[in-house]
Amino acid sequence: MATADAQGNDDVALFLADATLLKGLSELRWHLDDLLADRSPVLVVDISGLSRLSSATLAALLWAQRGCRGRGGRVVLRGPTKRCRDVLVRTGLVDLFAVEDADAAPLSGRAVLAGRGS
Repeated sequence: MATADAQGNDDVALFLADATLLKGLSELRWHLDDLLADRSPVLVVDISGLSRLSSATLAALLWAQRGCRGRGGRVVLRGPTKRCRDVLVRTGLVDLFAVEDADAAPLSGRAVLAGRGS
C-alpha cells in the first residue's frame, strides 16, 4: 500500500518484518524495484521487525543503495536490532548506509507496507 502526503514529500518508507521475508525475497525485490522506479531520493527501510539480516536481504539493500546513490539519493536503515546492527558493523556496511534508531521522526512521505506485524 502506498500513500502520498499533501506536501509532496518524496521520501519513501519500506517496512520489513521476518514474516515478509519468509514469503520470499521476490516480494522485497519487487517493492524495491517499484520504489526505485519512482525516483524517490531517500528510501527509508524500517528493519525493526527483522530479527536478523540474511545475505540475500543485504544484497537487496545494497542493490537499492546503488540505485539511490546513482540518482544522488540514499538508503536509510531505520530501527535495526542489536543483532542486525552487529551484522552491519561486522560486514563494514554500517558506514555505507545511513542508520537511524527506531524512534527517529516519522517520514511525511509515502509509505509502502510490506508484511508489518504478521
